[in-house]
Amino acid sequence: MAAIQIKDVPDEVRDILAAEARRSGKSLQAHLLGLLEKEARFARNREIVAQTPCPGRS
Repeated sequence: MAAIQIKDVPDEVRDILAAEARRSGKSLQAHLLGLLEKEARFARNREIVAQTPCPGRS
């Protein structure tokens, strides 16, 4: 599994994400991994939609 490091995250952003993680009963790392996984699924879905022929669309 790969590691991702993000530098220069503003304190306010980190605090908001940490609070969301606490509310959902997760560690910050688990919460961020979930967000990354969700974004990757959305990106994959966008690719599928873009490649799917749509009647009436040229």
